[in-house]
Amino acid sequence: MIVKNKINGTIWMLLIMVLLIGWRHHQWLASPTQQYMGDTYDGFRTLMAVTYHAKHDSTYVYYHGMNYPYGDRFSFCDSQPIFSNTVKFISEHIVDISDYAPLVLHVAMLLSLLFCGLLLYWLFRKLKLPDWYSIPIAVGITFLSPQLDRFEGHYGLAYTFVIPLCLYLLYLFEEKRHWQYSLYMSISLLACSQIHMYLFALALFTVSLYFVFRIVFDWKRPSFLWYGGHWLFQCLLPFVLLEIWMYFYDFVDDRPKYPYGFKAYIAHWQTVFFNSKTMLGKWIHQEFPTRPTLTSEGLVWIGSAALLLLVKEVFRLPINWLRGQGLKAYQDPNFRFLLYCLAAALLLLVASFGIPFFWKPFEGAEMHIGPLRQFRSLGRFAWSFYYIINIVVFYLLWQQCRQYQGWRRLLPILPLFALMGYEAVNFSNSEIPRNYSIPEKRETFRAADYPWLQQIDFDRYQAILPIPYFHIGSENTWLSAGGKVVHRNLWTTVQTGLPSMGVFMTRTSLSQTLNQLEMLAEPYRTPKMLADLPNEKPILVQRSNKEYKDKWYKYDHLFYGEEPIYKDELFTFYELSIDRFREWPLQRQRNSWEELQAGEWHQQQELLSADSLPNFVYQSFDELSAERSYRGGAFTAIGNQANLLFEGPIPQQDKESRYVCSIWAFAQEDLHLKQWLHIRELDAEGKQIKKKDFEMSKYIRSVDDGWVLIDIPFWLESSDSRLRVTIDNYSLYGRKFYVDELQIRRQDARLFKRVGEEFVRNNRWFATIKD
Repeated sequence: MIVKNKINGTIWMLLIMVLLIGWRHHQWLASPTQQYMGDTYDGFRTLMAVTYHAKHDSTYVYYHGMNYPYGDRFSFCDSQPIFSNTVKFISEHIVDISDYAPLVLHVAMLLSLLFCGLLLYWLFRKLKLPDWYSIPIAVGITFLSPQLDRFEGHYGLAYTFVIPLCLYLLYLFEEKRHWQYSLYMSISLLACSQIHMYLFALALFTVSLYFVFRIVFDWKRPSFLWYGGHWLFQCLLPFVLLEIWMYFYDFVDDRPKYPYGFKAYIAHWQTVFFNSKTMLGKWIHQEFPTRPTLTSEGLVWIGSAALLLLVKEVFRLPINWLRGQGLKAYQDPNFRFLLYCLAAALLLLVASFGIPFFWKPFEGAEMHIGPLRQFRSLGRFAWSFYYIINIVVFYLLWQQCRQYQGWRRLLPILPLFALMGYEAVNFSNSEIPRNYSIPEKRETFRAADYPWLQQIDFDRYQAILPIPYFHIGSENTWLSAGGKVVHRNLWTTVQTGLPSMGVFMTRTSLSQTLNQLEMLAEPYRTPKMLADLPNEKPILVQRSNKEYKDKWYKYDHLFYGEEPIYKDELFTFYELSIDRFREWPLQRQRNSWEELQAGEWHQQQELLSADSLPNFVYQSFDELSAERSYRGGAFTAIGNQANLLFEGPIPQQDKESRYVCSIWAFAQEDLHLKQWLHIRELDAEGKQIKKKDFEMSKYIRSVDDGWVLIDIPFWLESSDSRLRVTIDNYSLYGRKFYVDELQIRRQDARLFKRVGEEFVRNNRWFATIKD
């Protein structure tokens, strides 16, 4: 009879979930092959990456659609390898379905909602809750899930079934006490790692902490070795297998160790317990604003029904313990199971708040926690608390209501059901994602509107260089292109099979990043990346006309003397030969040398100037000793303080002139490129007139053997003021970083210097050309 009831309940649950999913996503389901869910940069990147991977990549592990010529492991673009590689296998060995890779991902996301509801229902049935009670709760928890807002773009994080699956398998393990359930858990965790590494981490920590509290709370009951062995099999084994797999298939040894967000992407008690869209939530958020500023990672609202029940239990708990009822409840195996789960969830909730890393004694401690630092979005660990707290409080509610008969039993339950349903529709974080036509249906993407697809011989080229250039994911620099440059460039890679030199991935190699930036920078040295190119084919430049107008000064050197091979309203295409990248630095060296030889110069301090009066600031720092320097000595700065580089007036200062602050910065080590330069303009009394803060990686002009030249343009408010120039890098905390060769000059200035076998023009160093 119990089995029959469970089957009937499953059927009802399936029917309800299918109807609600159909209602929530009816617009997408009406034409699933013609639409994408969401159109964010992250989402579109994922869909184009999985399509390119299925169509053009030669292996299942590596993705070559971006970061040419290096590519990267496929999992570093939110690609859900378990699904996308299935598409690739079917396309290569059965029938080509590569064009439907985005459809497969969207269907998998919707099925995750279905499985989430079913797993929650089955768990409630295991906890001996009736169907009429279990089904509405399972549905409510599913559609209030904080993961549903990931349907807009972070597709790999949208799989709501992961935590319910872990909890259900843990219950079966406790119920059956058999090794086969440990095997199921191990396989499940490995599968989660092939959807998204955060899902793997979330599941791994939840299950591991369950075992910790299972042993601690019942130290005399279980066998430490028995439970320890099962933990090794369930958690440590998949972790070790994953590490082995990454060791053999990851050929990069300088990935960023300290990704941004560890203290920014956190949860807050305000957002976990109160939604800012409700009246009470608005007041809470107004009176107790989140610090640091709220991000989407902090939106992990448990729902008002769960909050009310939680508050009730907090006040009820000490009374029950005084009456001795708490000890009695502890004898119930279901209660003990939920107690261990809740303890694990509470610890993860505390971690999601960034505790203890915000406490002063632990300042900078996150720099010393090894691989754990990679999970920089701590707020996501509150997802476990969301599911578990809802399960626990509704389980306890039933235990209290079951003693009543008839309609009295429904009095506290039905209003809470109604509240969950109301909030799932109106106030949850899981708003229905917007749907967008697939690129082939959009005016700015359709192949019919892209005659260049037929007019350009793409076989002539080895890669596509998008301009404006984008490079996102190295955690050391963030170069965004604006507009729909990323969308159009990645769509072009799918259509043509040519990989992009642009980068929109995660944990990208620092050395590869510097090599890419050197190729784009103004001609200075022969780019190191030329040695890594597989052939001498030219590079096809895809310039987006509208976005280029705002950033032309960064890339105009690429097109000097070049004629476009195609042009329309959206794009201009150029062909750049590899020899051009070799010739440009030599030509610039010759031009600079000829300018030095032909000009009339005035000796000003250590430099030669075209002006008869000094009108610049120059500090070589040669008198300082440093562990690293670009030339001579260098300035050693400390990360978590304002380091004074210069203070005083600029000789012959003129507010009508535009100035450039030029400096070399060491960038070969992780985080060293995340420096900020601060320029303060002060009056005679020291009062601040103007302030400007510059993220230095946005102003890279040249790259040379681990050093980058930063040129920052700025204007002055007064001709009688003085400047205060400081530099910091709070990402490094108290560690050292290095800068060298500071110049503050007018933008039109020409400053030279001869040093041994080298000469310098406006802070660019060249070898002397001998007659």
